[in-house]
Amino acid sequence: MKSRTSLILALFGFAQVVFSQWKCDYHIYGRPQLDDCAGALLSMPDAPSKGRTTKLTAFRKFVEPQYLVPPFSQCRNELEAPMEQLPKFWRYKSCRFVLTSIATISGRVVNPEPVSTWSFIEHNAQKLSTNCLARKLGGGVIFIAEPSGDGAMALYLYAVGAPFEVVLNNYMITSRPIYPPGVASTSNGTLTGLTTNGTLELAWAL
Repeated sequence: MKSRTSLILALFGFAQVVFSQWKCDYHIYGRPQLDDCAGALLSMPDAPSKGRTTKLTAFRKFVEPQYLVPPFSQCRNELEAPMEQLPKFWRYKSCRFVLTSIATISGRVVNPEPVSTWSFIEHNAQKLSTNCLARKLGGGVIFIAEPSGDGAMALYLYAVGAPFEVVLNNYMITSRPIYPPGVASTSNGTLTGLTTNGTLELAWAL
């Protein structure tokens, strides 16, 4: 257990640098109000008003059971913190956040049981709000890495009534995983277009 945890800690800092890129697009995600999104953030487990605890910084699995192989099979938890089930929603007035697995363009889930921390997810939610809403670019999506640096989850920020709600409703009804709308596609199965300002389109594909 201790060696696995050490490996996760060593890789997690690297993942934060190379992977947390974002895409803003008001045509897809609408224009939620910045103040409303600040209210939605307060309902997240790592909200600033609640303080930081070991529960919030502990590594844990975020699992979508329907995408396990076979679906809804037992997921082994090698970590001390309890697992969390995806998707996760946070909402306030015009603003919505949802945390889900990432699918490739062919519909394959990249990882149905990624590892992260609540603190890192809240940090990325703040980052998405700052880089999209504060710049008046509308809602968007940010990709959250596993400690290994691989793709793990997508955190979406959108407005009530945005076109993205159609995609999300289809996901909830059919369990078809979401390939992040508004990103490009590639042929080699890797994430491409990484930049320091997050404006280049990102892609997942088989």
